[in-house]
Amino acid sequence: MSNELIKINEVTFVLQSFGEIVQQNNASLEKCNQYGQTLLDTIEGNGGMTDELDKSVAEYLKKAKVTIENLGSRRKPITQVFDQIRGFFITQEKSIDPKDFNTVPGRLSQKRDEYAKFKYEQEQARKREQARLAQIENEKAAYRNDLENGLLTHFNQYLNAKKAEVTSPVQRHFFIHIRAGYKCFAPVFQ
Repeated sequence: MSNELIKINEVTFVLQSFGEIVQQNNASLEKCNQYGQTLLDTIEGNGGMTDELDKSVAEYLKKAKVTIENLGSRRKPITQVFDQIRGFFITQEKSIDPKDFNTVPGRLSQKRDEYAKFKYEQEQARKREQARLAQIENEKAAYRNDLENGLLTHFNQYLNAKKAEVTSPVQRHFFIHIRAGYKCFAPVFQ
């Protein structure tokens, strides 16, 4: 459909003839229906069809088809104008449809979509970097914890070993003297 303006003179002329066309169509319809009803009443009044009535009905049906064609030819200019008007408005509406990327709103919509995608990717990159830094901090904390535990274990083992070295000779000496003293006092405790 063309984006041209509708010719107002044509629209005005066709719409001015609207009333006359409606009157002509109504008159044709009324005559067609009246004559058809007359034929129908005659057939029913006679108790059925005859050769002469059949010929009249066939001629009536031909004329009814011609009447339909005449009704259509009289209304076509009006319906064509309405189709043009409707097409004109639809073309206007489509020219600013954001879903059509050939329009200005469509191109703007496309830019927004691209920007939203950029922002989404940027946010995803930020989240990945944040997760990476958190992983590094977790690894550092785990390394510190393992190092502290290792040092504490090693230090405890070292202290226990030194304690054993120091206490062993003293304990031996002490137990030797205690046993000896116990033997001295043994008759007293029996």
